[in-house]
Amino acid sequence: MTLLTIGIPTYNRANYLGKLLAKIMPECERLGVEVLVSDNASTDDTAGIAARFSSIRYLRNPRNLGFDGNILNLLDTAAGRFLWLLGDDDSLDVERLPEIVQLLKSSPSTGLFFVSYRYDTSKKKGKVQLTSVTVGPQTYVDSYLHRATLISTNIIDRQTYQQLSLDRQCVVKGWIHLHLLVLLAEKLRESGGRITVVKDRIVIQGTFEGDYPIERYIQTFVDNFSFTLNHSPAPRLTLAKLKKHFYDINVRLRLLNFKDIASQTKPEIFYAKAVKAFNFPWSGRLSFWLQYFLAKKLFRSRR
Repeated sequence: MTLLTIGIPTYNRANYLGKLLAKIMPECERLGVEVLVSDNASTDDTAGIAARFSSIRYLRNPRNLGFDGNILNLLDTAAGRFLWLLGDDDSLDVERLPEIVQLLKSSPSTGLFFVSYRYDTSKKKGKVQLTSVTVGPQTYVDSYLHRATLISTNIIDRQTYQQLSLDRQCVVKGWIHLHLLVLLAEKLRESGGRITVVKDRIVIQGTFEGDYPIERYIQTFVDNFSFTLNHSPAPRLTLAKLKKHFYDINVRLRLLNFKDIASQTKPEIFYAKAVKAFNFPWSGRLSFWLQYFLAKKLFRSRR
């Protein structure tokens, strides 16, 4: 059985995909790591880019399955015992891949791995050996899950995944990986399983910036995130720290940004949704309302 599949969901990003494949394929071929590309019916040259690499498995979906459907397609069709999800605009320190493969070989009963990431391509010097720790599911939820919302940080044991019961309502919200990770943590908490955290920053987050006007941002990072979390049952886990950390790194900067407040016709709706979803601190609430009334005053003065 294949040990590891690197699964790449993609749609209309042929240039990013080409650069990623050129970087990782030689080492993957040497190590026997399957590379599986799931193309969501792209209309650009994604198929042509994939054809340049004879050893990859390329799947072209007959229609666009959406982000969530594409992730599930990778999980269901991978040959590897473990699936490492990798965004097409992200990258890896490929010279560390042999250490990851060895870690997987030595951890056959681990149901989930988190691999740390960084934002630039600089490399730390002097690293000799991979640094990893095993943690319990609650520690994972409290300290790492908010960062694992970057899909490229996750290596999933497909045998554990196959034991999960998914809520199909979550397959259209763009957060299926959050749904899976909460359910996996709950499953491992139930069975007494552990989660491995790789502390070395092997994943390199991409710089692709999608079009995120504030309305779309609210729908994605508040409405859909909250819906998915609320439909991811975890009776053995508490999710309060996950919500706090996610708010801090993904929501606060848009909610408390004067430009975004001033650009909305009803920014108080964003505020109300964020309060309900994340229960953010009073200092943040005060900051919002100060900026809100300043924006209203400036708007009236221009009329």
